[in-house]
Amino acid sequence: MVGKTTPRSSLHDFRYYYTTADIGLAPRLCASFLITYLDGFEGPKGDMERNTGLSDAWVSLKYCFKEGTYPIGRSLPNRGWANAEVGFTWREGAPANQTPFLAEAGYGLPWKSLRIKGSSLWVFSLGNDSPRKPEDRFGFTPGGIQNFNDASMGRLGVSLLVDIGQTTGLMFEVGYNQWVWGRSAREYKEPIIAFSRRI
Repeated sequence: MVGKTTPRSSLHDFRYYYTTADIGLAPRLCASFLITYLDGFEGPKGDMERNTGLSDAWVSLKYCFKEGTYPIGRSLPNRGWANAEVGFTWREGAPANQTPFLAEAGYGLPWKSLRIKGSSLWVFSLGNDSPRKPEDRFGFTPGGIQNFNDASMGRLGVSLLVDIGQTTGLMFEVGYNQWVWGRSAREYKEPIIAFSRRI
């Protein structure tokens, strides 16, 4: 249904473990990777199938096109920041390519090491999905209302970040994401726990 997330006829109880990093290659240019490991259950209530193992992975390049008075990312007062990204995702197999838009902003709270962050992610399908092949997980049944290979979604999130130590570069994050809009998308609720380190 266009403009709405799809009510769940089956349950998805997924836990993803993420490993991600940005690596500087040249001025304004960096490489990023994201590897995920899935531990989850899927299916009708009372008859759920367990799925575990390596899942989706992304490799990308990021380039900063502009610096100056109105950059895409900038520092704000009181240990705050704002950042925005737009990109293109090429996908193998049946799923359509996508254009993602990400924006986030943070602000320092009265406690020295604590900050709050709000985020927004919108992913739009380019509509070039193709018929399912044996190696593709999802297909599309003519006359159906869901086509995960041509899905778009919107997600909002909020989290708290704690600097664990100035010398260690470690940061702890706890938060929650809610999918608020979608086309052939499910109604995911995403609690988050993360550790990161600046190198």
